[in-house]
Amino acid sequence: MKSSKKNPIRPAGAQSPPAASPPPTPAPPPNSAPVLNLMIRLAWLLYGNAVLGICWFGIAGRGIRAIALADIAYFATALLMIAARYIDIKHFNGLTSEGEPATMAHFRSYAIVLGAVVAGLWLLAQFIAAYKWL
Repeated sequence: MKSSKKNPIRPAGAQSPPAASPPPTPAPPPNSAPVLNLMIRLAWLLYGNAVLGICWFGIAGRGIRAIALADIAYFATALLMIAARYIDIKHFNGLTSEGEPATMAHFRSYAIVLGAVVAGLWLLAQFIAAYKWL
């Protein structure tokens, strides 16, 4: 049995229809605040560590006493460093040290390690302050 549909034959010399081109990929959004991006990155990489060091010597160099301003500044700086890393990853497409895009797994690792190091160094500073080694 023959099909009722006929195959249209293209006349000689007719051009084939143009192939559909894939839609253009959108360009990544421009970094609207490169200075802010740099400041956030420097906050958790450089400035935060410098402030932690200054506060640490302030804690270790004092005599034994109740929680002081240096202790509050020490822990507040650590929290601000963690917040800056979060903002860097979530809003500014933060990178790892190898130049790859950072993920929330990198953030969790950073927060846990920084928290442990900060707490350990604070205990060491308290011990040094108690025995007046500085």
